[in-house]
Amino acid sequence: MNMNINLSPIKILEEKREKLIALFLKNKASDFLYKHCGLIDRYFESAFEVAGANKKIKPDIKKYAIVALGGYGRREQTICSDIDIMILFEDGIPKSSEDFISEVVYPLWNLKFELGYSFKDVKEPIKIEKKHFETFTALLDLRFVCGNKGLYLKLIQKFKEKVESSESQTIIDWLIETNRKRHKKFGDSSYLLEPNLKEGKGGLRDYHTILWIARIKFGLKDFKDLERFGIFSHEEFNKLKDCLDFIWNVRNRLHYITKRKCDYFYKEYQVPTAFDMNFTQEKNRKPVEVFLGILHNRMEFIKYLFLIFIYEKCRSRTGKNKNKQINKPDKGLVVKQGYIQYVSSEAILEDPKLLIKIFECSAKLNIPLSAEANRVTEDFLYLIEEKYQNSPEILKSFENIFLTPLSDFNALNLMLNRGVLAKYIPEFKEITDLIQYNDYHLYPVDKHSIYTLKTIKRFGTSEDITSDALCDELYTTLENKKPLLWAALLHDIGKGYSAGEHSRTGAKIASKILKRKNLKTEDIAAISFLIENHLFLIKIATRRDIQDEATAIFCARKIKTIKRLKMLYLLTVADSIATGPKAWNKWTEALLQDIFFKTHDIIENGELASEQTITIIKAKKKEILLLNPLVFEAMSPRYLLYTDIEDIKKHIKLYGQLKNNNFVWNIKEAIESNVRKITLCAKDKTGLFSKIAGVFALHGIEVLDAQINTWINGIALDIFIVKPPKDKIFEKEKWEKAAYNLNLFLENKLNIKAALEKRKKDYNIKKDKNNGENKADKVYINNNISKFFSVIEITTYNEPDILFRITDAIFEKNIDIRIAKIATKEDRIIDVFYVRNLYGEKIVSKEKIEGLKTAIYNALD
Repeated sequence: MNMNINLSPIKILEEKREKLIALFLKNKASDFLYKHCGLIDRYFESAFEVAGANKKIKPDIKKYAIVALGGYGRREQTICSDIDIMILFEDGIPKSSEDFISEVVYPLWNLKFELGYSFKDVKEPIKIEKKHFETFTALLDLRFVCGNKGLYLKLIQKFKEKVESSESQTIIDWLIETNRKRHKKFGDSSYLLEPNLKEGKGGLRDYHTILWIARIKFGLKDFKDLERFGIFSHEEFNKLKDCLDFIWNVRNRLHYITKRKCDYFYKEYQVPTAFDMNFTQEKNRKPVEVFLGILHNRMEFIKYLFLIFIYEKCRSRTGKNKNKQINKPDKGLVVKQGYIQYVSSEAILEDPKLLIKIFECSAKLNIPLSAEANRVTEDFLYLIEEKYQNSPEILKSFENIFLTPLSDFNALNLMLNRGVLAKYIPEFKEITDLIQYNDYHLYPVDKHSIYTLKTIKRFGTSEDITSDALCDELYTTLENKKPLLWAALLHDIGKGYSAGEHSRTGAKIASKILKRKNLKTEDIAAISFLIENHLFLIKIATRRDIQDEATAIFCARKIKTIKRLKMLYLLTVADSIATGPKAWNKWTEALLQDIFFKTHDIIENGELASEQTITIIKAKKKEILLLNPLVFEAMSPRYLLYTDIEDIKKHIKLYGQLKNNNFVWNIKEAIESNVRKITLCAKDKTGLFSKIAGVFALHGIEVLDAQINTWINGIALDIFIVKPPKDKIFEKEKWEKAAYNLNLFLENKLNIKAALEKRKKDYNIKKDKNNGENKADKVYINNNISKFFSVIEITTYNEPDILFRITDAIFEKNIDIRIAKIATKEDRIIDVFYVRNLYGEKIVSKEKIEGLKTAIYNALD
């Protein structure tokens, strides 16, 4: 007996859909997309039939047809996908159209489906114009659902005639150009740790573009025609199907978790998705890391097929590279129909070095490997044995891949995906698909390493994304680029072996690799140095007082030569860019350049002598005395030495405005580094810095750097570098409110701790301190880094009020903060403070040090 006999079509859809989704979540609904689409089809069929019984619609019912478009037309209906339909008619829109929509479409809206519909008179012409291209591509996915099929067949015939016309090539060109722009906007999903499953490179839209072009060019009707028509081999087709099934599975779960159409796979959704898909820990990799490794592999394959497919379509028009033969000595390789391939399998057996040389030729000629060459390469990987590890000929080919200008087909990336890179450098296998699951890194370790190398190769070219003339000059004038490029490729190799100090571990592993390959001793030494110290400059720039000459002297003594400094700078910049925006921004760039030039000057000219120091201060004294003789006597030698004379003049002017105010400040926008420089002049009070930090926290202002200067006359002249407010439109109001609250706080009229707690509740601010693992807070106090200050280094989780809590704890212990450096690392921050006691001395007593540590730990808890 049919239990649904009295239920409406929409109620039947609702109930069956709920059951299907429940089965899917239990991994018991194979072909979910197809079945989900079928349920919606049956709804339209039933609703169409019910509408036909409506006396207002009945006379016109045979004038209608419903056809599916887009993802619904392709039978790719995920849980929260849009439902796009076109309602066909002929000889004008029927009078009953409003009633028809009310019967058929409105119930779906009531069920909270995102449904789009349009009307189409089949007698109207189909236009191919740029403004109608998206409509045209939607018709490529046209599928009959119900109603008058004759109308559908007429539209299909008219559409087919239009596609077969010469105008169709315009659409193909538009699709290729649109994809290029889309990739630029959404990034490479096969690299990103928070990929866009649909729009990014390697996402579902790449597959759709293949499908659309194949339909236009070859008349392809359904997915299986990709194999039937010989567009992809049997192996490629099956692997593509597996990749799509996996990504759609992920996308479905993402829709279910978010309760909406969502394609950005944000970090917060990844752990529950990995759990729901039954991923488990493998060796030292968390379930989510194993899951993301597989997801990236799937998207990498789709990206590869897309690039090959588009290359073939573009090449076939221009004839570029067609039948171009590779010149000797690359015996055993040939280019046919625009692809590089092996002459035969026997040629590989005779000379296994071809397994590396084929990628060298691909890089040089900027052409891809044929599908057969890719398959054969994987079949013969076992031939890259130990005896070829130290082959000079293979080494030369491999290094030529480094040195060859960037091309459309990244040879190193192809080698990674085919397994060749891990065969030639077995240690690379340990970082292949290794996910660094945190908020800091954007890419898996293997992809990050290759992207770092690629970033370096961009310096000095039109593809350079830094707009940094210094990087361009340093790289283009670097005579021997090989050590730098080797270091870029291997700089994170230690992460596969050590969860702690990967730089030192990586240097040792790299040294073994390079000795095995018989590189020159001096090159091995340079590469090992670069790997071991690839974080050195960025740590110095973001955690130390770079205005102190001792910092530059320390760097110069460690790096020793100008050549090493240049290579280390380039590696640092490329590594930071390849890590992501939390590691590289205009402010970081400015700091890094500053320490580079200071260190360069020390290496080249020697350490600053005391006579030079006296000369610098004397020159500034003359100008200051002209402005305000009394102020000069209040300035410390350190302030005079390291503060630019033009800044000193501005500080004197600001001091003149203080009068009876609690404070005055000047806020300057540094456009080139997208930060704000706040120069604050106030009557010095104990705990002033922590009070300012508290007010900044209250208004969501993130401090990056602080320099605290106290003149002998009791005037505080503090300089803060902060991130600008997120809402630039109301920035002026934000600063006015901050100034108002700082005045209240300085007059003891504001309970900042209570205000911060209220802000947390109002904005629901919270931080998951575990994030799948426990990381202890760390507090170090060092008296050897600086001659004049004790240096406190604190590593903890990043929270809105963390700087205030720390500085308040330091203030309570009667410790004076003079310099503050705030750096973000992964999901944590590293705060560094240069401090002294109230008598201007370092904190040396063991009892005082332990007491200070305890106070800071309590503030962090």
